[in-house]
Amino acid sequence: MVIDSLSRREMDVGLLVSEGLTNKEIAAELGVSQRRVGAIILRIKEKLFLNSKVEIGITLYQFREAERLELEAIN
Repeated sequence: MVIDSLSRREMDVGLLVSEGLTNKEIAAELGVSQRRVGAIILRIKEKLFLNSKVEIGITLYQFREAERLELEAIN
């Protein structure tokens, strides 16, 4: 799965994007600069072949929901 190509930090940023946080809020949450968040978002877009932050949010939201449903099915 292409999502597996994301680093832990990229996944953290992507999941926060999927929660609707701004770059400033993500930076504060993770203790990094807004510039760093922007660079990570750019890498996520490149790795997942996406065009926007909105697409990142949708993709990671769907991934998170699929994971949740899979866990529910197991339990």
